[in-house]
Amino acid sequence: MTPYLRTTGVCAMILFPLLGCGGASRAWVPVAAVRLTCQPIARGVQCRLLALSRDASQAPRDVTREATWHLSGGRGAHVTNAGIVEAPQAALGTGGDAGEVADVEDSGDTEIAADYQSLSAHRMVRLSRTGPGQLLAVLSGRALTEEKGALRPVAAVRLEVVSGPDAGKSVMTDRDGGYELAGLAPGKLELRATRPGYDVTTVSVSLEAGDARFTVLMEHRSSPAGGAAPSETMRLPVRSVDDPSAD
Repeated sequence: MTPYLRTTGVCAMILFPLLGCGGASRAWVPVAAVRLTCQPIARGVQCRLLALSRDASQAPRDVTREATWHLSGGRGAHVTNAGIVEAPQAALGTGGDAGEVADVEDSGDTEIAADYQSLSAHRMVRLSRTGPGQLLAVLSGRALTEEKGALRPVAAVRLEVVSGPDAGKSVMTDRDGGYELAGLAPGKLELRATRPGYDVTTVSVSLEAGDARFTVLMEHRSSPAGGAAPSETMRLPVRSVDDPSAD
């Protein structure tokens, strides 16, 4: 089902001089995507959900109060139907306001999801009871290797953050070589990729808040049998992804 935006048309007094403008016409405009933006505020973030029309002449429409909001992570964090996400001052019970979600598990890192019609958008934030929220990065991509002139996925690669505030976070690539590391603080970090039979690869990346994609290139181990595998360091660019249609 194609999502639509409802817009109010302008009353034409020339065509309907006797009816007046009591009932303005309404048109339905297809929605191409939704975009979720958040800004730090005291003890949280203020989020806004925009619906983008397939008609390029239509300006984005704020649908924050029409969206359905969800939180995961950040025990006691809550979200209002105005898109305000805050850490609790004290332990919270069941939320009483419309659009509020309370008592979710864990503390600190929180995933915000906003649904509008059949579309959704997500953002990761780090909440604090004593200061503004921090917008986080989500790094995803694939581990690939070159075989016979073609790039092929590498499963079971361990990717570990080895520097920065999130050092120790790790993930394993799936059967298609895919991975996702969520809840990373923006800035520079070192990412190490290891798998038996392949050289150890360390990459340096620079992240901004939001989604980013990065491909890790693995090389088959070339050291003699019984020898130590060389450690190769590569410094490659990260491509940020903030196009809601790519979600």
